[in-house]
Amino acid sequence: MNGVNFLAFTLLFSTVVQTESLVKEGDRVWMIGDSNACLLMHELPRITKRNGVVFGGNPVAGSSIIQWDLELRNEYRELRRFNPDVVLVALGSNDAYFESHVIANEPPYLYRLLSRLRRKQTKVVWIGPPKLEYAKEGLLKIYNMLIPEVIVLDSRQIDIEMWDDKLHPSEAGRASWARWIWRKLTATPDFDKNTIPLQDGC
Repeated sequence: MNGVNFLAFTLLFSTVVQTESLVKEGDRVWMIGDSNACLLMHELPRITKRNGVVFGGNPVAGSSIIQWDLELRNEYRELRRFNPDVVLVALGSNDAYFESHVIANEPPYLYRLLSRLRRKQTKVVWIGPPKLEYAKEGLLKIYNMLIPEVIVLDSRQIDIEMWDDKLHPSEAGRASWARWIWRKLTATPDFDKNTIPLQDGC
């Protein structure tokens, strides 16, 4: 990206109308991601089971976008065996603390990861991290030059109770976060695809 700070990179985006809910009864949903995805795995399976959705996942605590692209091949094969209709990607909490030169090099890895996840017309939903008090300025952006069909849920839109480390949600926080995610996944409003609101801070 010729030295342009990826965190501050801004592109125009296209608005795509979402005419039906992202997740329906009978769907198979798989989650990947970092430690915050691990915490969501305590909440989302209970919600999905009550609503007739088959749910699984294999998040890896401490993982990043680059690791999911280069290193976690066994986890990716497990995902493919599950044959999901929808993949939830809860990544970015660790990346938001990286140095800017590391983040600036992430787009190719992100592109490959999302390209693999979208095989066989799988829907991919990126769940952005909560507000992170100690993160570097800005938040990792997923922009529309990558994969047009990725939908981003910006978790900074809601207040999530956090642990003292200011990185992970508390039990109450993860429960409210999971309920918010489920409402987004099963609602039928218009969605702006490939868009995290461009703002400073996490």
